[in-house]
Amino acid sequence: MKTNILKIATLLLIFATLLSGCKKEEFIEFTEFQLFEFGCNWKNTKQDEVIIINSTTELEKYTDCTYGEYPEIDFSKHTLLLASGCTSSGIHCISAKELQQLSAKKYKLNVEITLNDAAAVEKWTIALITNKLSNTSKIKLNTTIIRP
Repeated sequence: MKTNILKIATLLLIFATLLSGCKKEEFIEFTEFQLFEFGCNWKNTKQDEVIIINSTTELEKYTDCTYGEYPEIDFSKHTLLLASGCTSSGIHCISAKELQQLSAKKYKLNVEITLNDAAAVEKWTIALITNKLSNTSKIKLNTTIIRP
């Protein structure tokens, strides 16, 4: 009888250890980065993809500044995420809802796009600053479209 209780207790302890070791999805903090406020535009973006930018040199590949300069980003501590896509209608507003860490180097970026009644194909881009991520990280873009 004592042996059975000991076996059950051991199994329960192992099961509890395994459950406590499971990492749940974690939400990552970010700040939206508005480039047009500084007289600059995005270029060379990739549709339905998130680009990871970890240096000023990389950032320059994706910016076009006509009459201004973008603010400095401390790339030793931060990463800029650049997501873009295309809609079948005009865009009323776009916002990043959450950035989830799924595993050590896997993330999911949830973006919500509210359309308007304009019958025009429209490209969109959104940029986020977050804590430093590895260049080898993979970020899945998940867009939610809200129609009028």
